[in-house]
Formats: sequence, C-alpha cells, structure tokens
Amino acid sequence: MTKQKFGLTGTALKTIALVLMVMDHIHYFFEFTGVVPEWFSMLARLSAPLFLFCTVEGFAHTHDRRRYFLRIWAIGTAMGTVEFFMIYAGAFRRGDGFYPMNAIFQDLMLLCIIWQGIDWLRQRRFVRGALAAAIPILWPICIVALLMLFPKIQDAPIGSAVLAWVITAPLPLWTSITDGGWSFLAGGIALYALYNHKRLRLVVWAAMTFLCDFVLVFLQVRGLPDFAFSQMFTVYYEWLGVFAVIGMALYNGQRGSGHKQLRDLCTLLKTALERDGHTVETRTSGTQLTDTLCRWADCILLDVMMPGEDGFAVCRRIRAETDAPILFLTARTDEPSVLTGLGLGADDYLTKPFRIAELRARVAAHLRRQNRTPSHKITRGGVALDLSAKEASVGGTPLHLTKSEYAICELLALHAGQTFSKEQIYEAVFGYDGTADDTAITQHIKNIRAKLRAAGAGEVLQTIWGVGYQWQSEN
Repeated sequence: MTKQKFGLTGTALKTIALVLMVMDHIHYFFEFTGVVPEWFSMLARLSAPLFLFCTVEGFAHTHDRRRYFLRIWAIGTAMGTVEFFMIYAGAFRRGDGFYPMNAIFQDLMLLCIIWQGIDWLRQRRFVRGALAAAIPILWPICIVALLMLFPKIQDAPIGSAVLAWVITAPLPLWTSITDGGWSFLAGGIALYALYNHKRLRLVVWAAMTFLCDFVLVFLQVRGLPDFAFSQMFTVYYEWLGVFAVIGMALYNGQRGSGHKQLRDLCTLLKTALERDGHTVETRTSGTQLTDTLCRWADCILLDVMMPGEDGFAVCRRIRAETDAPILFLTARTDEPSVLTGLGLGADDYLTKPFRIAELRARVAAHLRRQNRTPSHKITRGGVALDLSAKEASVGGTPLHLTKSEYAICELLALHAGQTFSKEQIYEAVFGYDGTADDTAITQHIKNIRAKLRAAGAGEVLQTIWGVGYQWQSEN
C-alpha cells in the first residue's frame, strides 16, 4: 500500500508559492492605493525560494529533462518578452510608470543547464559537464565580446532592439536579470550540488541567502543618510525569503497530485500482478523502501526516477540486503543508464512504454529462477567467484583480490561479453560519492590482470579500445 508521509508534498509547496506570488503582484500593482498592506510583499519573499526548491526536485526526478527544460524555457521566454516591452516600449506599465519584475523562470532556465552540467560532472563526463555549467555563467562575456567586435550593432535601431530582446527573453544574461540575480543562482546551485545531503543543503542555502540578502545589503545601505537598522525589517526585507527553508524542511519527498502518473502506474501494476497470485506492496518514493521490506520481497520493481531517492541509489543500497531479482522500469532508454542499472546489480531493465503482459512474463521468469536451488558461485573463463564470500580463485588457488578488485571482477564476470567504460565501473563500484578518480580503475585492472596471470588464468579481462573493459564471453 502507499502511505502518506507527514509534511508537505511538492504540489502543496507549489500551491503555497503560487498564492504568495499572487499576493506579491497584488502588492506590486495596488500598493499606491494604500489598501494593500506591506505584509503582502513581506510574505511573498518566500515565493521565489519555494519555486526554486520545487524546480530542483522536479528536475531531479523528471522522466524527460529535455521536455522539462523546454517548458521552463518557454515560460521564461514569454515572461521575458513581456518584460522587454515593459522596459523598452513602456507597454503594460502602471499609470505612474511602474512595472513588476517577472524573470524568475529565466533564472530557473539557466539553473537547469547548470544542474545538467553538475550531473555530467558527477558521471565524469568532464568536457560536456564543464561546458554546460560554464556557458550560462560566461554568456555575458560572450555578448560583451560581440559588441566589441561589432560596435555598430548598438547604433542600428533594429539590430539593437533584436539583441536586447534576445538577451532579455530567450537567451538571458544572468548579470541583467531583474528578478533573483546572482545570489538566487548561487543558492540554486548549492541546493542541487548538495542534493544527496538533505539537511546540509538547506543549512547551506539558508546561510548563503542570509549572507547575500541581509548581511551584504546591510553593509551597502548602513552608510546612507537617515538609515536605521529597523529598515532592514520594513524596507530592505528581501532577506525574509530565508524563512522558505521551513517549507523546504517540511517537504516529505512526495509529489502530491502532481505525481499522479507514478501512483496510477503503481495501481495498474499492483492489480495486474495480484491477478497472477502475487502479494504486492507499492511505494511511491525510494526513501519508503526499507531494508526490512526488501528482505521480505521475492522480486523488486524499481523506477529509476523516483522522488526522495532515485532507483539507482535504492538499488545500490538494497542489493547487499537481498538476493531477490531487481527489475528497473523507466523511460530512460540511453545506454549509459541501462549499463549503470545493470552494473549496480539489477537483473533486468524494461523501458517505457511496455506491455503489461511482457512485464508479467518477466516477473514470472525471474521468480522461477529464484525458486531454483540457489547458487552463490559462478565460474567465468576459468575464474571461480564466490558471490557470498566475495572471493575469487583459479583452479583452487585464491587470487587474494582487494575489495575493490573483487567488486570489479564480479561486475564484469556477471555481465560477461558486455563492455563497461571506466566511468560506469567507477559508479558501480564506488558510487557517485566516491573520493577517488576514475583513473584508479586503470590501476585496479592492471593489478587484477597481474594476479590472474600469476594464477595461470587466460586473458579473460579484455580491453575494448576507446570504450572500456569486458570479461570475455564463453559463447
């Protein structure tokens, strides 16, 4: 069954943020009437940070990042276009010339690019990751260089107008975004970079926000004539957004009604598998999958992109706790994702959309194998591996492998004939939080080969040049 955890769902947080944003706009447009109180604007300082937090969670768990990014980009471009006409054409302004700042989705769009870069860096795709993380930051420098090379653009009415629209709406400069700014971007980077450290990331974000929006602002305005410290609570109160950390801390990892698709899938699978006579328990978050439940299960189905803790992290956590077959169900069809899942110990990988009949057949097949007399020893290319004792031998002679060397041998031997890159081996053996470099894999492979040769084993561990390593298939 699916249990509702205490706290606020993602949908609840987004609803709160939306209400606060509406209050902010009411204050923007009707403050001059004297009817709308100042506390409307004060409370609304929590809106942008909550939207940021929800976007971090959404980006981390979406099944289609490209579509997610394009949706944010389209909203940001539309809002930026309206703001362009407000700034440069004087359109849509209040009677006294006032116009609101609505560029938060442009910040979120830039952050999505940087977040993807962070993930690529975690996967040790250094060139791609560095470019994705750096381009949004270096984009203003590129525009300055363009204007230096072609200074006449600024004198051409049409050319300057087009360029102004480009850097205001579809390809904004973080240095000139009128809403959020550099401190907002820095906070978003911290929330995502520390994603696996739930409490620490909130502490770091709150400290950064208070430093940027209170301490630095205070240092800037304290020298102004007639400044009083009380104005930090009545005039310069942007820092009140730090209290959004309370809502972030209350997030329970569930996506609420916005995560209906996953709940519907759980219901569908539960109904189909129960018809085959199975007892089925469902969970909609990786954090809800306890070790006790895993030891009880005869077969485990995991979705890669789950809220709270993704499928890869769950698989890495529970694989040592259970011998039950693990099947991944996911919309991610790229080969690195498939290899990562299998490398972490999964037994099967079914990509969406899939037929329920096929899933039922695969579950039945895995359960039949599971019900046979279990064997915790395998032999590949003359090398015997004891999966329970975590030992390897050749012709009865122990290889005396280190823990990491054995883990590499087990990964490759269990998937003989399949090629793994150094990055994939590193992630499977050390995880994303490993402190070594993937060049350590090269040294481990060298040591393993030396021990295999000394024991009289053949060249079972092969190098696939430009790709990675594989255990020679016996077929």
